[in-house]
Amino acid sequence: MLFKPATLFPAVTFIVMLANAATARADHSPECGPPSTTIPGPPPEIISVGWPMPDPWLLCYIWHDIQGQDYQPRYFGDLQRVTFEGYPVECWNRFSGGRGTEGIQVEVFATGDEGRQTVRFVYRIQLDGDYINNCAQELQ
Repeated sequence: MLFKPATLFPAVTFIVMLANAATARADHSPECGPPSTTIPGPPPEIISVGWPMPDPWLLCYIWHDIQGQDYQPRYFGDLQRVTFEGYPVECWNRFSGGRGTEGIQVEVFATGDEGRQTVRFVYRIQLDGDYINNCAQELQ
């Protein structure tokens, strides 16, 4: 995993966040926030545009989105907190050097096809949880 201090969370927050997200692999534990039954990501009723959700919740929603695609997430790769140009955050939004929409871009490595293939996913999610995007899937 690459550690980019200028764009990542403080180390303690980062470690706690990954530990909390990891507990949700088999279920949707309280560390992950309420599950959504209608859309990928957070349930619409808890999204408040402009108000960030806890970081572990966002990572859990990404983890569960991958599980919903019949893959088994295994671990997080590169994880960055960034500012994207524009709103909403989509896969084509560039990183902004200043004002913009805050979010997370993260790699997640998962297995599929009964463990015979490994896939690298790249996700983007706004800190307020309003948009979650699976931007890339690459066989490893």
